[in-house]
Amino acid sequence: VRSLAEGGVVAITGWNQYPPTGRWKVLSLLRQIDAVCPDGSCRGRVYLVTGWSTHTVLAGKRPFSSKELQRLTAFCRRTGFTLEEGDLFTRPDDPGMADGTARWRRHLDLRPPTDARPYPWHSLSTSYLLDLAGDTREAAFPRVEWGFFFLVMVLVLSSLLAAFALAASRPSGSAGVRPSFVVYFSCLGVGYMVMEILLIKRSGLAVAPQPVAAGLVLSSFLLASGLGSLAAGRVSAGRSRLVWLFPAIPILVGLAYLSVPSLLAFPLPVRGLSVFLLAVPAGFAMGFPFPAALMYFSRGRASLVPWAWALTGYTSVVGSSLAGVLAVTSGFGSLLVLGSVCYLLAGALFVGGLGRAADRAQA
Repeated sequence: VRSLAEGGVVAITGWNQYPPTGRWKVLSLLRQIDAVCPDGSCRGRVYLVTGWSTHTVLAGKRPFSSKELQRLTAFCRRTGFTLEEGDLFTRPDDPGMADGTARWRRHLDLRPPTDARPYPWHSLSTSYLLDLAGDTREAAFPRVEWGFFFLVMVLVLSSLLAAFALAASRPSGSAGVRPSFVVYFSCLGVGYMVMEILLIKRSGLAVAPQPVAAGLVLSSFLLASGLGSLAAGRVSAGRSRLVWLFPAIPILVGLAYLSVPSLLAFPLPVRGLSVFLLAVPAGFAMGFPFPAALMYFSRGRASLVPWAWALTGYTSVVGSSLAGVLAVTSGFGSLLVLGSVCYLLAGALFVGGLGRAADRAQA
């Protein structure tokens, strides 16, 4: 909006829905832009054009002239649209809204979208999901945002199925398996997926459409992690040689995450190549922890190696669902925190209980 020429207008179109959370969130975002809504007032600068199935928010740097408003009004009358001034948008905190506003205020998440939480369609607070199991489920269910609802359900079901499958596939003679073994490989599964999805979603800011950004980051991670795993097999045994990689992973991912916005000044081919290269150092470092631990256990307790694969595989499925829920509700920063905790905890286990258990197994 700030880069608009004098007299320029931004048009934001979306589908009509009830409640009209999309337009509420757009208005809350525009009210934070001084160039459009100085002192929080959008009077004369923001208008809503509503049709049968869609709505369009018009925002300008300067107030619309009387001639422009006349032409806009004539267009709406001729085509059956409705014109409404931005300061008159109905919001859930307006005292004139229909009955039931208290429940909407309690359950709607109307924070404006940002680069770290770019989901203008999402307005369902997680507390609203509790209504589905309560007395208000009949009123709540039709208004659930189905995408978020299924995302949460996938997280719950994948967690339950993973726990059942891992318990059922536990190798014979593994009664003495230490909790550190389970936690270590679980951290690797969750941490890898969370960090990968973080960079995929963040890279969408510089490379569009999103599937292109996902392809660039995925190919970079697959190639770099494969090379990292290959290099791990060539490093001589010794936990002190590898322990520095665990804190290095969140640092490298964080640097890549923070560097993406700076790519916007470059042409698209340069941005695409940069996204690919930014993910390489983190992907390379993330290829080490899994094979490094497998090398220890393959010499002493080889029966645990397939279960280590299972732990990492199942928890990576859980981690991908968890990353989606956290990105929508808490933003990308929560993914970076969770991934960092996973790798730092894995690093502590690698030099602590896990490593000692592997050493005893080898002896």
